[in-house]
Amino acid sequence: MDGPPPIPPRPPGYELPSPPAAGPPPPLPPRQPSGDYTQYSSAPPPPPPPRPQQEPTGWSHLLYENGDPTPLFTSLMNDFFTVLDPQNTGRLTPEVFSGFLALNCFTHDEDPWRKNYRPLAPPWEPVDNADFELKAAYEAWYFAHEVRQRSSRPRLPHGGMPLLLREGFLAYLAVEFSDDAPARCRGLNAALQRYGAHMGPGPDGRGWLALGPAPQWIFSQAMPPQVRRRVDEANARSRRMAAERIEAVRVEHALRAQGRRNAEELTGDYRYVWREY
Repeated sequence: MDGPPPIPPRPPGYELPSPPAAGPPPPLPPRQPSGDYTQYSSAPPPPPPPRPQQEPTGWSHLLYENGDPTPLFTSLMNDFFTVLDPQNTGRLTPEVFSGFLALNCFTHDEDPWRKNYRPLAPPWEPVDNADFELKAAYEAWYFAHEVRQRSSRPRLPHGGMPLLLREGFLAYLAVEFSDDAPARCRGLNAALQRYGAHMGPGPDGRGWLALGPAPQWIFSQAMPPQVRRRVDEANARSRRMAAERIEAVRVEHALRAQGRRNAEELTGDYRYVWREY
């Protein structure tokens, strides 16, 4: 074979609507419910999806032209999730997911959890700040996740420990694999060396390693415009949500201060007149 095959188009029926040629940009999609309201369920997680009846015999493109995942990508990432979740909880802790990103050669700045693992004022610890920023990233991107209380310590406002669900894992990596093909290729091969023999196709017991090293041409060589639009929208949501959190904290502090003043008036001998400037 002289060169890599062309990237396949999305199958019929999955076409994305084209944006209008002129006029104002479309509004941001409505904000989804915050992960703070996602309740943890004690019900057993759903079983991993069944493997395709026909196992891949070689490497092919991981993403379509518009950035959507191909069946090969979905099968490969499902296998990674399963091996990262040996207890079949259906959820990945921040530590596990961050470790997987590091194994895939994501830099410190490309991992929101590692990047933000830094000290805060007591009673909070570095892990609380890391959880907060990772949760904010999941929310801005609508990556499927649940939020749990990490410990008995007070929770950072709008914080909590985000647990990435299988659907969110696939969506997160589909975005990341749409850019920087050389780095993503090195990272995927490193992850395959670590986990590939324990998962995936092949009757010889070698798993995904039976396909050989992943070539760089299976990755997008440039971020598709559709994915770029999603990046811009997620960044806009992130800025908006950060401003909303700051305002919510300001209002909460103002209400607490007003409550203290009211209590002082009720219990004291003097009545105070407070003026806002």
